[in-house]
Amino acid sequence: MNRLLMALGALVSAIAVSTVPTALPAQAVPIAATVPGQTLRTLAATTAACTSTPFASRAAAKTWYRIPAIVRTGSGAIVAFAERRDNDSTTDRGNYDIVARTSTDRGCTWGPLTVVADLGSNHLSSPVPLWDPTTSSLLLFSSLRDTHDVYQGLYLQRSSDDGATWTPLADGRVRVTNPARWKGGLQGPGHGLVLTHGPAAGRLIFAMGYKKSGHYGTYALYSDDGGVSWQVGFDRAAPGKLQLIEGTIAELPDGRLLVSYRDKRKTKPGTNRVFAISTDAGATLSTYRTRPGVKTMAVEASLLQTSGGPLLLSAPSFIKTKNLSIRKDMRIFISTNGGSSWRKGPLIGGKARPSAYSDLVELDAASVGLLYETGKRSWRERIAFVQVPRSALG
Repeated sequence: MNRLLMALGALVSAIAVSTVPTALPAQAVPIAATVPGQTLRTLAATTAACTSTPFASRAAAKTWYRIPAIVRTGSGAIVAFAERRDNDSTTDRGNYDIVARTSTDRGCTWGPLTVVADLGSNHLSSPVPLWDPTTSSLLLFSSLRDTHDVYQGLYLQRSSDDGATWTPLADGRVRVTNPARWKGGLQGPGHGLVLTHGPAAGRLIFAMGYKKSGHYGTYALYSDDGGVSWQVGFDRAAPGKLQLIEGTIAELPDGRLLVSYRDKRKTKPGTNRVFAISTDAGATLSTYRTRPGVKTMAVEASLLQTSGGPLLLSAPSFIKTKNLSIRKDMRIFISTNGGSSWRKGPLIGGKARPSAYSDLVELDAASVGLLYETGKRSWRERIAFVQVPRSALG
C-alpha cells in the first residue's frame, strides 16, 4: 500500500484540486409548494423553489455518476458529491473518482465540476461530507480499494474554500486511537454530523458498516478534536440474519442519536429498514428495531433532523413488487416523535419515476434540499437536486 500511495502521490497532488467545466450545464426548473402526500412535480408553482441536475451520466463517454452526498457550509454554500464511475454501476467495482460541485444559490445552479480525488484506475467510493464550524472546514471521507479490489482504508480530505480546492488524498489516511476495534468497511454514504447538544457538543460522527467472516456489523467513527484523531464508538453486530449496510445518523432535539441502516437481504419490500438509539453521543447503541410507517425498498436512505421542525427520511417508496431490483417513487417520510413512528410526506419527482440513493440537507428555515439518483428510464441516468419547502413537510 505504501508503494501505491508513493507512486500515485504526485498524481493526487496534481489532480485532487483540479476543476473542469461540466459537459451538461444544470438547468433550474420551477417547482411547487405542496402538502404532505402530494407530488411536487405536478403542482402549479407557488414559491421560489427549483430543481437542477448537478451530475448527468454520459454513456457514450463511459461516465456514470452515483452515490450522492450533500452538505451546507458556514457561508451558506451547498456542496454536492458523487462517485464518477467508468461503468454502468452493475458491479460496484472499477475506476471510480470522487467529484463535487458547489452552489451559492441554494441548488438552483452549480459551479464547475471539481475532482476531489482521482487515483488512476483505483476505486474511491462512498463520499461522506460534513462541515465543521469549529475549524471552518469541509471534511470529506472516502474509501479506497486498489485495482485488485483489495480494501486499502479510509481517507479524509479537507477544503477551506467551499470545495474549490482540497488537500491531497494521500495525506489523509485515517487511523483510529483504539485500533483493536477498527474493522474497516464502508462509511455512510451521505452526510456526517457535528453534534450540538450535551457534553459531546462539537463531536464529529458518522456511521460505518462492515462484514467479517460472513457476518455483518455496524459502528460509529467519531472525533472530539476537529478530525485530528478518530475512535470507534458503538459497535453492534447485525442481529440474527440481518445484513446491515449503509448507515445514516440524526441528532434528535433532546440530544439522542437516531441511527438507521438498510438490511440488504432479499426479503419482502417494506421490511428492510431498522433503527436504534444512542443516549451517549454514539458511544453505545440500543437494539435495532423496525419502526411503523417506514416502508421502502432495500436501498440507502438519508436521515435529517430539521431545526425546530420534523425529522425526515428520504428513500424510494414503491414496494408493490417482488422484483427487488425495482427502485422508484422517491419520497420524504416524516416523524414528529423522534423516529418512533413515521408517515408519508411528499413524493419527489413524480409517480413511477426511477429513484435510488439520496441525501438530505437543510438549506434554511424555509426549505430543505434533496440530492437523489433518478432518470426517465433508469435511476442511473443522473443525480438531481430539488428544493423542498418546509410547508410541504408539516
